[in-house]
Amino acid sequence: MARSVSEAVEVCGRLTPDVIFLDVNMPKQPGFELIAHLEHKADVVFVTAHVEHTIKAFDVGSCDYLLKPVSAERLAQSVQRLVGLSRRNISPEPELAPLSRHDYDASLVLPLGSSIVRVAVGEVALIEADGPYTKITLVSGQNHFLTRGISRWSEILPLKEFMRISRFHLLNIKAVIQLERLSADHSLLVVKGLAAPLSLSRRASVRLRAALKACAFVVE
Repeated sequence: MARSVSEAVEVCGRLTPDVIFLDVNMPKQPGFELIAHLEHKADVVFVTAHVEHTIKAFDVGSCDYLLKPVSAERLAQSVQRLVGLSRRNISPEPELAPLSRHDYDASLVLPLGSSIVRVAVGEVALIEADGPYTKITLVSGQNHFLTRGISRWSEILPLKEFMRISRFHLLNIKAVIQLERLSADHSLLVVKGLAAPLSLSRRASVRLRAALKACAFVVE
């Protein structure tokens, strides 16, 4: 159990739970804030007394939405749904063509509808999971959307320069402009091409700082 979002971030980082029952109304920060700080895959079930948050809950990938007071029957339905998702996730996946890992100075071919765009790996600033798609932001500020999952991108991009900073974000650390610590649990990350800074958890910030130092970056 956790009494706040910041405490939940620490607990989830330590225990890596498979399922999280998450209240919308929590002290200081709403429960939705936890989603951006999760660094591992977990099924999330929102629990709240407010029906107006339903659409947002499913928009951020919630598996279910329980309204208080929660009956035993409704909770059982939610658990059955989670068990079904778990079984589906461990079923054999379709064979995917093997992918080779690209060098930083190599090129990517992006199929975009009826067009094909070639970009250098180093031009990719951030890859962000967006439902069934991934949003690719270039250092120029251009955005592209593809149906390839973020895990597949992790398999082909160079390990030294690209880092998963959350379950939703794959970052080109050479595109980092600034990493600013605002508090013990919260940092802001400024990246080339992004219109707004990203919020990072303490754990992600520590890992990123270490990676930046290893690449001889100077971090403000």
